[in-house]
Amino acid sequence: MSLLKKIEMKRKKQRRVQKRKKAAVATAVAAAGALVGGAAGILFAPKSGKETREELKEKSKTAKEKLDEGVKNTKEKVSESKTKIKEYLEKRKKTEEVKEDAEEVETVETVQETEENIEE
Repeated sequence: MSLLKKIEMKRKKQRRVQKRKKAAVATAVAAAGALVGGAAGILFAPKSGKETREELKEKSKTAKEKLDEGVKNTKEKVSESKTKIKEYLEKRKKTEEVKEDAEEVETVETVQETEENIEE
């Protein structure tokens, strides 16, 4: 690969990294804007303070329940994945042991055949 190609590849990589950083910043700014806008909407809504606080409590409770449910589901999926990985690794280990045993048997048979050939 020529030096010019290497330099061009490095520049392309740097541009991709910069684009990703810009996209991440834009996403963070949009999320922050949405949060600020939501908070401002709630605080400046034509409701009494008591109504607003009750609504915030309800929404917070709902959000917490959804988050707890998500955490529970994630834990279950991780546990299932761990079990599947463990089973796969055990199966693979047994397969390797069988292969090793087969190789040992083949080696023993080869030695026996060689001994028989020598005796003849």
